[in-house]
Amino acid sequence: MKYVNNGLRVCWIFFKTVLWELLTELISVIILTVLFTIKMMQLYGKNMNSRDLSSYILHDLEYDPVFFGCLLILNIILILVLYVIYHRKEPDMLPFERKNCISKYIKGYICGLILFTLIWLISLGLGGFQVELIFKHGNIAMLCLFFVGYLFQGMSEEVLFRGYLYKRLSTFLPLPMVIALTSLLFAVMHLGNDGISILAFINLVIFGVFTALIRYHSNSLWFIGALHSAWNFTQGPLLGVAVSGNGNQQFVLFSKLSDTTTLINGGSFGLEGSLITTLILLVAIFAITKKFSCIEKLICK
Repeated sequence: MKYVNNGLRVCWIFFKTVLWELLTELISVIILTVLFTIKMMQLYGKNMNSRDLSSYILHDLEYDPVFFGCLLILNIILILVLYVIYHRKEPDMLPFERKNCISKYIKGYICGLILFTLIWLISLGLGGFQVELIFKHGNIAMLCLFFVGYLFQGMSEEVLFRGYLYKRLSTFLPLPMVIALTSLLFAVMHLGNDGISILAFINLVIFGVFTALIRYHSNSLWFIGALHSAWNFTQGPLLGVAVSGNGNQQFVLFSKLSDTTTLINGGSFGLEGSLITTLILLVAIFAITKKFSCIEKLICK
């Protein structure tokens, strides 16, 4: 009976997590679609007919980087506000301690940047990409928009999975199962992304395990939130790689896929679908589980 009850509790917590994510996504899309539509009508007025407007909403808007950046920020703000309000009486739910918070955040961001750049350099060295410099002064505003957007996005996913979900499950499940379930749901939430593959799904699970272990050892969200933000910002806006299947975010470099195997470059999903990412993350997990003194000092102090 205990296992049945625990199973039902897990299902209920999973349902609430997915529901909150979908609701915030829906609210964000509706708000921004209305605002962008009004803006387009103001700009073009009578020159835009109903067919043009429908085409813009259904097709063009999806690939508008400004819309995507704003959607990123608004969606994440809604998630953060929801959890802060809903769990304000449970400070343990979201461990944002004040002590050393700035240093933890900076170290996490640097680690995320270095970690993904290492993966990209290995792939580049193995012929995974053809790189083109596309930066121009007009890209600075978009780069800043996506920088801020990913600051929110990375932290919000950690709040959702390694904050709320992790803490809720840990009240009645052993740690290995908590890490496994939070990592699995994290990967499942990406199943609708373009270019998802079996290896990409496995890598998302491994990334979830990696961040959950850091959360466990540090009992903090600062480091992993920053790491996650830097990981996404580095691969998309900086290096020009698709971010979990989203490929319209290149502002500094453009990493064009070569004809080599997707095991090297991850295909249309991005480097998160490559074998290189698998190996690097497994090495990182090994270093954390072995509790090397330098690693403990990095993530805990």
